[in-house]
Amino acid sequence: MGAQAAFQKITINWAQLSAATLPEAIHDLKLEPDFSFSKSKSDENLSFAHGRLPDGDIYFVCKSKSQGVRAEAHFRVTGRAPVLWHADSGKVELSLFWDGRQSGRSAS
Repeated sequence: MGAQAAFQKITINWAQLSAATLPEAIHDLKLEPDFSFSKSKSDENLSFAHGRLPDGDIYFVCKSKSQGVRAEAHFRVTGRAPVLWHADSGKVELSLFWDGRQSGRSAS
């Protein structure tokens, strides 16, 4: 009997997967990542943490350089518009660039 991990409403039986790594298993199962981004420069990088609340999701997205980053971010959220919280000023605003065009994904 292989190890199992439960995620929301699905159970993954690792013994039945042919993937050698977790990213390969996620790809084989056709699971969407929690967060992804497309960047304009190859040296730009973003990290994230995802938390859930009873009334929504929180994604903390962080850049590794002091310069600005130009990226299109994708969040695995359905039916909600992103709100930007600026850690440096405390300002909160709706994202001006959200289009929600992908099923189950919000882009901002």
